[in-house]
Amino acid sequence: MLYKFLSALFMLVRQFYLPNPFNVLEEGITVMINGFPILLTPIILNWIAGFVLPVFTYVVVGLYYNRGSYPELGSFLYMVFFLVHTGMIYIVLLVYTKVWLVMLISVAYIGIHFALLTLKKHIFF
Repeated sequence: MLYKFLSALFMLVRQFYLPNPFNVLEEGITVMINGFPILLTPIILNWIAGFVLPVFTYVVVGLYYNRGSYPELGSFLYMVFFLVHTGMIYIVLLVYTKVWLVMLISVAYIGIHFALLTLKKHIFF
């Protein structure tokens, strides 16, 4: 019962209360494909991310949560990591022209996961 409530609540938050992180690009970005410029607007980028981000978040949650045990925890972790990933997209897009800073943010994110997984291993196993 609690799982269904949390799942529905978090779905509403993701769909209606999280802003589009790609709006920071304002006009979007232009990519060249076979010499033809294609404008990717924030809405198009959000649609693309809408397919990738849930799958990526699901995989990340699986690093910390054993599926099937305590579904409320799984739902909560999914929401937390979805918020983190959306926030990271926003931050990276603010500095995307500075490749070194994007790399630093990426390495820090991976480092945090290594630290959390190490901590999980020592505490729970």
